[in-house]
Amino acid sequence: MLMYLSDDVEGGETYFPRAGTGDCSCGGKVVKGMSIKPIKGDAVLFWSMGLDGQSDPNSLHGGCAVLSGEKWSATKWMRKNLFLNLNS
Repeated sequence: MLMYLSDDVEGGETYFPRAGTGDCSCGGKVVKGMSIKPIKGDAVLFWSMGLDGQSDPNSLHGGCAVLSGEKWSATKWMRKNLFLNLNS
């Protein structure tokens, strides 16, 4: 989960080039895919793999260029527990 801590920024979108089907803005450029504008207090939750443990190519993402201001974010990693407790 990516949490946005600031929003006084131009550009700085989180960009998913393999997700979505339309055009979006990324650092002042129009590109194919999906982007999320950083807004303080918002969060983006996405899974990098399916329940089968295989990586999801649509989760490929990056940060677009910050054109002005500062972008601050925090990341919370969530992991699938691979070990089962068979005694409970």
